[in-house]
Amino acid sequence: MAWASSGYHPTQMTIACPACRGPALFRRIRGLRLTSPEAIARLGALAHFQIIEDGHGLPIALYRYGLGAPLPENIPELTPAEARELSMTGPWPPHRDEGSVVCETCGHRAAHRVNWPAEAFYQVEHRGEVLWAWNRGQAEALLRLAESPGMKPQEDRIHGDFLKRVPTGFFTAKARDAVARKLRRCLESQP
Repeated sequence: MAWASSGYHPTQMTIACPACRGPALFRRIRGLRLTSPEAIARLGALAHFQIIEDGHGLPIALYRYGLGAPLPENIPELTPAEARELSMTGPWPPHRDEGSVVCETCGHRAAHRVNWPAEAFYQVEHRGEVLWAWNRGQAEALLRLAESPGMKPQEDRIHGDFLKRVPTGFFTAKARDAVARKLRRCLESQP
C-alpha cells in the first residue's frame, strides 16, 4: 500500500522476524559515495562494506547495520567525514528495500530485503484493507486516533504527518471500534 510511504522512507522499522515472526528491527542499507581510489581500496578490504557502482559508474560503499560490524563512528578505517556521512545518509534509493534484520527474540541476524508492508509487524486487516505502522510508536498513535472520535491527526505532534496519510475509512464511526480492538490486540501481543 502506498498511502503512507509516498516520499517517506524511515531508516529503520519493525518487521515480523523471518525466523520466528516476532518483532525484529530492520535497518535500511546505507551508502557512501567514494571519491578516491584510496577510499575504494581501503573500504573494499573491509568485510562489512560492499563496493558497487551507482547508475553512473561511480563507486559506492554499501553498509548494513547490526551484522557484527561496528557503528560507523567506531570503524577506524573511516575518516571522520565518511563516518558522519554514513551515519546521516538515508537509505540508498536503488537499494531502499535492502538492509539487515536483527531479532532480539530468537537471535536471528541477516542481510534482508524487506517486502513492505507485507512484513510490517504492526498491521491489522479491516474489511480487506491493511492498516500498518512503521513502528510501535506509530501503532500506538493509530490506536489513540481510533479511540478518540474528535481527535484530528495533526494533533499528534510526533506522528501527525504519518496519521494524516492514513485513509479515513479506518476511522469512520462504524470502523473505529473494530479497528481499535484489532490494534489493541496487536499491541498487547508484544511488550
